[in-house]
Amino acid sequence: MKDIDSHLIPQHLLRQPKSVAPLSVSQLNRAAKQLLESEFLQVYVEGEISNFSRPSSGHWYFSLKDDHAQIRCAFFKGRNLYCQQNVVNGQKVAVRGKISLFEARGEYQLIVDRLEDAGIGALQARYEALKKQLESEGLFDPAQKQVLPAHPKRIALVTSPTGAAVRDMLSVFARRYSRLHIDVVPVMVQGDQAAPQIVAALQWLSTLGMHDAVVVARGGGSIEDLWAFNEEQVARAIAACALPVVSAVGHETDFTIADFVADQRAPTPSAAAEILSPDSSQQVAKLLQLQRRLGTAMKRRLAERAQYLQATQRRLRHPSAQLQQWSQRLDELDNRLQRAQQRHTSQRSKELVHWQQRLRQRSPQRQLQHAKHRLNQLQQSQQRLIKLALQQSTIHLANADDQLQQSMQWQLQTARQRFAHSTQLLNTLSPLNVVQRGYALTRDEKRSLIKSINQTGIGAKIDVQLRDGTLHATVDAIDTNTDH
Repeated sequence: MKDIDSHLIPQHLLRQPKSVAPLSVSQLNRAAKQLLESEFLQVYVEGEISNFSRPSSGHWYFSLKDDHAQIRCAFFKGRNLYCQQNVVNGQKVAVRGKISLFEARGEYQLIVDRLEDAGIGALQARYEALKKQLESEGLFDPAQKQVLPAHPKRIALVTSPTGAAVRDMLSVFARRYSRLHIDVVPVMVQGDQAAPQIVAALQWLSTLGMHDAVVVARGGGSIEDLWAFNEEQVARAIAACALPVVSAVGHETDFTIADFVADQRAPTPSAAAEILSPDSSQQVAKLLQLQRRLGTAMKRRLAERAQYLQATQRRLRHPSAQLQQWSQRLDELDNRLQRAQQRHTSQRSKELVHWQQRLRQRSPQRQLQHAKHRLNQLQQSQQRLIKLALQQSTIHLANADDQLQQSMQWQLQTARQRFAHSTQLLNTLSPLNVVQRGYALTRDEKRSLIKSINQTGIGAKIDVQLRDGTLHATVDAIDTNTDH
C-alpha cells in the first residue's frame, strides 16, 4: 500500500512491535473488515457485469469490472427482490452499496443495496437535477396553479392519436358527458421529436384560446419511454400555458416533471377524463332536484305575496286620514326639534363658562406670577442648602486638620523610636566598638580582614587597627593555635 493511504490502517497494525504476539489470520481479516466498513459507508460504482450467478439461495453474485480492474459483488435476496432489471453478463450497470470483506476467504467485496442500468442512473440524475432547479424557481408552487373549470365545454387532448391513452379518455368522456367537445391534438409522445411537438401544441392552444382545459397524456412505459415529459422545454411550456393543464402520463406509480408543473396531476389518462367530465346522470338528477326545489319555492313565494296583498288592502285608508297623521307627526317633530335646540343651547352655554374659567386659570400673567413665586422659593431653598453645605464643609475640614496633625505627630514619634532603635543596634554590631574594648582588626594589603592564618604568610605586610591608630607590620612567623 502507498504511504498516502497509510492513515486508513489502524496504527497498532502499522507499528506492531516485534515483541508482541503475532495476529491470527482471523484477527487480521476481522480488523481489515472493520476498517473497510467504517471508511466506506456508501459508494456508487459503475461497471460491466461478469461471472453472474444466481444460486438456489436467491442471492446474486457477480463481478463488476472496467478496462483495468474488477471487484466481487454480492446482492442478497432481501435486496434484489426489488430490482426490476434483467441482469445478464456484459450489461453496464450502476450499483450502490458498501465495501466489506468476506473473512472466510479474505476477499474484498461490494455489498450491493441497489442496482440499475447505467443509462437509467444518468437519466435519474438529470431528472433530480431538473426537478430541484424548477422547484427553486417556483414552478411547482401551488399558489401559481390555475383552477380547473367546473363545467368545461371544450377540451384539448395533447397525445398520440393511435395510443391506448386517447381511446381510454374518449371512452370516459362519451360515457360521462357526451355533449363535451373534445379536440385531439396529435403529437409524438416518445422519441427525440416528442418534446418539440408537445411544446408547439401547447403554445398553439394557448394562442388559440378556444378551450377550457388541456390534457397532456400518454400510456405507461419505462423511464426512457416517458422521458419526453421530463424535458425542461416541456415543463416550461406547461407552466407558461394560458389554459389549465392536466398531466396524465403513465401509470399511477409513474411521476414525471410534467406532473409537478401541471395545474393538476391525474394518476392515469382515464382519471384525467373523469376529473374534467361531469357525470351526465348526476347532472340530470341534480337538475330534477333543482326543478322540484324551484317549484316549491315559487309556490311558497306566491302564497306569501297573496297574504301580503290582503294585509295591505286591509291597511289601505283614505288620503285625508294619512295627511292628518303626517301633520300630527310633523307637529311632534317640530316640538322635539325646539326642545333639542334648547338643550343644545344650554349645554353650549355651560361649556362656554367652563372654558372661560379654564382660560382665566391658564392666562400668561397668572402663570408668570406663579413662576416668579416658585423661582423665589427655589432661590431661598438654594441659599439655605449652600449655607448648610458650607457649615458642614468647615466642620469636616477642621476635623480633618486635627486628624492630620495627630497622624503626623504619631508617625514622627514612631519614626524617631525606630531610628533610635536602629542606631543602638548599629552601634552594637559595629566592629569599632569591639576595638574600643582592646581588640584589633587585622587587614592585608587589599584591606580585607584576616580571620585565619591561612589568609597570609611569612613576609606579608599587614595593617593592625587599634583604638587610637593603625600599626603597619610584617609577618615574621606564624604559630598554629593547637587549642582549637
